[in-house]
Amino acid sequence: WYQRRVREVILPIGREYRPDLVFISAGFDSGRADPLGGCNVSSECYGWMTWSLMGICKRVILALEGGYNLSTISGGILACTTAMLGDSPDPMDPDELIPSAKGLESIATSREHVAPYWKCLGGLKEEDHTLDAASPPKRPVEAWTDGTSECVIGDSTGREGGDGVSAGPSTSVCEGGLSSDLTPTHAEADQDAEDRRLMEELEKQQNPVEPVRLTDNVFAVHPKMWCEHLELHVQVAPATLEASPACMTCGDNSESWYCLSCYQVYCSRYVNEHALFHGIDSGHLMALSMADLSVWCYGCDSYVHNEKLLEAKNKGHLAKFGEPAVTVSLQTVQE
Repeated sequence: WYQRRVREVILPIGREYRPDLVFISAGFDSGRADPLGGCNVSSECYGWMTWSLMGICKRVILALEGGYNLSTISGGILACTTAMLGDSPDPMDPDELIPSAKGLESIATSREHVAPYWKCLGGLKEEDHTLDAASPPKRPVEAWTDGTSECVIGDSTGREGGDGVSAGPSTSVCEGGLSSDLTPTHAEADQDAEDRRLMEELEKQQNPVEPVRLTDNVFAVHPKMWCEHLELHVQVAPATLEASPACMTCGDNSESWYCLSCYQVYCSRYVNEHALFHGIDSGHLMALSMADLSVWCYGCDSYVHNEKLLEAKNKGHLAKFGEPAVTVSLQTVQE
């Protein structure tokens, strides 16, 4: 239903607003196999959403945010970067295109809340110059067009008047959207045709001079599932860890790392490098970041994820979020 929300809410509004810049807070904790998000969004869907937004505005910024599965994050980033470089997104699993009843309800609620402020969703008329926050304009049952987008909104009975919102199933048709009653259905021929039309339209808007295709030059982080330093340099964690402990050398607590041998705290290499210096001086080669609960091995110069690290990671998660971490099997992470 992520795709459908973008298509039925965000794209029509984006075309009407015509932004000069689109800034995307690119969090991937909604991706498949993420231990916290649980939203099961595919890399292909992330790529499609990015590519679609570039049809509204070619100036797009992706700012990396959350995500707790490195494989999910790298797959999402690859799909989004590929879209930004001009490649068409990979096709999504057909099952991902079928929203649930709860998803459809959420989309309808979103449209209902924002419709009074957007012509493409049947809200503002040409004579509306200001908005009264205490009394937003009604949603008229009418067709509206500005030559680039159009929308028809009405209640299920087809009656004119009222606010255009019915208690029962309603129908809306928007450019960039689908005709739908608010009950889940399987993919239909007209939906597929609309998908193809939208993709062709976006492709024309992109009009890349020479598409750049990503092949073997993409960098993605893959943690080692074992390293030779695990047995010697990972000791039993204290009963509790602090969420934002201060570096024992400089006092900074913006990016703190616990040494997994002695559990002293030092700052990251992006602050004053005291965790790195401690590793070199003491020979303690493994450390836990309290920023994202990743483990770095200075001996291997790599991230590491292993069952032996879960005790410290779980205590770190408890300190940060007040609850135990959701367990994800190493097999899932590897996949």
